[in-house]
Amino acid sequence: MKDTNDKDFYKIVVPNAGNVSLSIKQQHDAWWYGHIQNGSGHVYKYLYTSGDTSVSGFAKTQVWLKKGTYYIQIENSSDAYDKRYEFNVSMTQTPLKTSQLKVINNKGKDDIVTVTGLKKGDNVKVYSSSTKGAVLASKLSTGSAISLPVKQVGTKAGTIYVTVTRSGMIESKRVPVSFTGEQSDPLKISQVKVSNNKGKNDIVTVTGLVKGDNVKVYNSSIKGAVLASKLSTTSSVSLSITQLGQKSGTIYVSVTHSGMKESNRVAVTYSAEK
Repeated sequence: MKDTNDKDFYKIVVPNAGNVSLSIKQQHDAWWYGHIQNGSGHVYKYLYTSGDTSVSGFAKTQVWLKKGTYYIQIENSSDAYDKRYEFNVSMTQTPLKTSQLKVINNKGKDDIVTVTGLKKGDNVKVYSSSTKGAVLASKLSTGSAISLPVKQVGTKAGTIYVTVTRSGMIESKRVPVSFTGEQSDPLKISQVKVSNNKGKNDIVTVTGLVKGDNVKVYNSSIKGAVLASKLSTTSSVSLSITQLGQKSGTIYVSVTHSGMKESNRVAVTYSAEK
């Protein structure tokens, strides 16, 4: 400021509606005043710095603006004339919508995160957590959609966090995206034992489990009826079935590990009643 009445104006162009941030550096024994306004002089947000002894860093404010042309005004508030001032104005990219995101949690190959509704040059990042964390994948879009391969988002159901950064903008907030777990490995035939009893309930025993596994017994390899279902509380579970059939036959057993999808059904034959 050349004197106490000086006012400096800076033109800014907001390319898309969103949050615009204004920051003015604070300095001991100097106080600046700034605001964001339109061409008609309407002020959207005021900002004052502090000149206190212990002051440091930037005074900051933020306002949501529509697409258009605006102005930043900086002036002396107290003892700030003839002193160097510093400010910055920036815009944070609008976060992605969850409807733009899809996660495919594959088994035995890279998982895929697909993002749509982009513009060429958008930079998409996939994070492992809502703050800090590891960057699982990053890619620049060459069109309106991209697919990012991720070595492993997780075998069980979980959440990843995705951002987008458009040229000239600050990285958006992270959007949480949940995904389903991988498919559980099927049981081995050796883990399943069938007792086809006469005059009492038949018993299907499954071993080699972990607590929380959900075991289901079907009467068909696809679709069909669920004959029994039970959650394991130990490493084995016994399922009681009123009647498998007097003659020999086949049942189909699946397991669903906690946080994962149901496994394929394994075919297990049983003997006739005696």
